[in-house]
Amino acid sequence: MGFRIRSAPVLPGRQQLKGWINLLKDLPEAGIRRFHSDLAFLGITGLSLERGFSEMTIFEATCKSLIIQHSQRAVLLADYSKFEKVSPISVTPLSDIDVIITDDQLSLDLVSAYQEIGVELILARENSAQAGKMLPATAIAA
Repeated sequence: MGFRIRSAPVLPGRQQLKGWINLLKDLPEAGIRRFHSDLAFLGITGLSLERGFSEMTIFEATCKSLIIQHSQRAVLLADYSKFEKVSPISVTPLSDIDVIITDDQLSLDLVSAYQEIGVELILARENSAQAGKMLPATAIAA
């Protein structure tokens, strides 16, 4: 009888998906430090030009900080409502994030402000003619 390991996303502090194991729920920080990835996609609670990326719990903040440290590239996934919101626990400054993917509801003023400090933004279009397409923020702002 063979044993097969199935690849699964790692979801810090989130609900377990059917058939997948939530590795970080019970994994100590020392264990997280053993993971290395080429690319990490992370959801967020708050994102601010001044304060960076923040979360609601120390558990999520610690896990996400370690994941970012152990990834070659970090991509934040955040809808427009997360911008300029500060949650209680700091995760990392914006300089540690490679790309932010958001929706096209983000104001052009915020697009410009984030680009001025060197953040790469990708805006996912939501209108019916362009649904499902993503463009660099420079293409939207132009």
